[in-house]
Amino acid sequence: MSSSIRRRLIILAALVLLVVVFLFTPLWRYFKNNVQILTLPLAQFSSRLGRDINAWIQAPRLNYQIENLQHELANLKAKQTESNTLMAENLELRNLSLVPAPINFKKLGVEIIGRQNDESGTYYLINRGAEEGMELGMPLVAGLLQESARPRAILVGIIKNVSAHTSLFSLTTSNSSQILAEVVNETHSRGLAQGEYNLAIKLKFILLTETITPSLDVVTSNLDELIPPGLLIGTITSVDRPEGDFFLNATVAPSIPLEEFHFLYALKRS
Repeated sequence: MSSSIRRRLIILAALVLLVVVFLFTPLWRYFKNNVQILTLPLAQFSSRLGRDINAWIQAPRLNYQIENLQHELANLKAKQTESNTLMAENLELRNLSLVPAPINFKKLGVEIIGRQNDESGTYYLINRGAEEGMELGMPLVAGLLQESARPRAILVGIIKNVSAHTSLFSLTTSNSSQILAEVVNETHSRGLAQGEYNLAIKLKFILLTETITPSLDVVTSNLDELIPPGLLIGTITSVDRPEGDFFLNATVAPSIPLEEFHFLYALKRS
């Protein structure tokens, strides 16, 4: 056997022996642990560097996608708002269409198209005027949904000003609103329903002998020829019995916020 082959065999045997020593003795475990300690920070740094580079490369595309998603979200919110508005208007119109016309009155559909404020209070503008049959003092009603029953006619306001093709009305809660009313009790206690600061209604001039309690409904009386009787004004929330006075007063709250309505019926005597 030549010397070069013998040398190669010796080197190979030494390598095999070295591998056996490393693998089957504690020396390999010690070496591996130390190598891991030395290489772990480098591996972590490389991983972080790779993530940072990838994020830097992907950032423009991600920002573009985020902007698109934000735009789509804004469009969806706008469509949802429009859908909710249309659903509310549809329900309002449906309830209004189911309100029966009082005897000797006919219904004229109107839409609120604006609002006007001055020192005397808040007035709402509707799209009908004298040319369409509107008159001062005419009542405006909406449909109040009731369970297992047809919508009830609720009095929203009274016409205060009429021009050729538009009119202004004030809510029943307005300071300028005064309506002859009665309580839905056994004696049909009568009084004057006057608005207070667009917030509530005060029922005044009720005799002290009358039995008035909270939760009773208040409706229009039959003493005003322009306003049919039985239109719901609101519900009594409290009763005040001033000492030494001949009359008692009651606070009346509308059954629903009146400013939420957009479509109404004007009631005209036929």
